[in-house]
Amino acid sequence: MDVDENVLSDAPEGEELELKDGETVNSIPDLSKMLPMLSESAFRFHQDKGDFSEWVERVFGDLDLARQIREARTKHFMKRQIDARLEELKKGNFNSRRK
Repeated sequence: MDVDENVLSDAPEGEELELKDGETVNSIPDLSKMLPMLSESAFRFHQDKGDFSEWVERVFGDLDLARQIREARTKHFMKRQIDARLEELKKGNFNSRRK
């Protein structure tokens, strides 16, 4: 599967992102949907450890999105970055650095 298609799909079994609050994230679109509901402390915990960006890079292979996520300082900004990337992919714009 192409990296760009991979970004739009679910994580392979066992590669889901386990969050501090007990939630499980199965895909990048799911991450975007749950960010507004994630507590600020849980967001900070995972962002400070690099959990979000590492998961996107390791599981989905999208280096550009991983870098953008790594640089996000707020949930709102991270969601905007993810949504913009997903919109590009849905339109067929597959220009990204791949793993």
